[in-house]
Amino acid sequence: MLKIIVAHDSAFLIGNKNKLPWKIEEDTKHFRKEIFEQEILMGRITYESIKDFKDSFNVKKIIVMTKNLDYDSKDQNVLVFHKVIDVLKYAQDKDIYICGGSKIYQLFLPYVKEMIITEIKGRYEGDSYFPLYNNKEFKLIKTEKLSDRASVKYLVRIDKKDSLFT
Repeated sequence: MLKIIVAHDSAFLIGNKNKLPWKIEEDTKHFRKEIFEQEILMGRITYESIKDFKDSFNVKKIIVMTKNLDYDSKDQNVLVFHKVIDVLKYAQDKDIYICGGSKIYQLFLPYVKEMIITEIKGRYEGDSYFPLYNNKEFKLIKTEKLSDRASVKYLVRIDKKDSLFT
């Protein structure tokens, strides 16, 4: 099952020059807890931006999605995919957490079953945004306050047949 994990500000901003625009310790702790011993998927640019500290994530596997057919992560523990369909086939019997960037979120949004969204209060400066989505396609399961600056929403996709009466 594909799950999105993301933090964005009130304008859906997620990044600035391949870095988070904020430093909120509770958000970082929450992210690490959610992905602990999981498989995570990200685009090549996002992967390159976390490469130096990726080992501190304690994940089962990192999957990198890139259009570059010659890309070599130089890490035997990193899987590289070039097509959405190949990731979907790989993910059929696994939980995969999608961790960005914005193009990867946009590509996989139609296929995710769950989203874990940390809402960061305020507006920051940056250049990368989370795609807008139809919140009628998702049901809020719970919210959790991380701090005065951040709270988390857990959403699940509503089954199309269930949504006829909601």
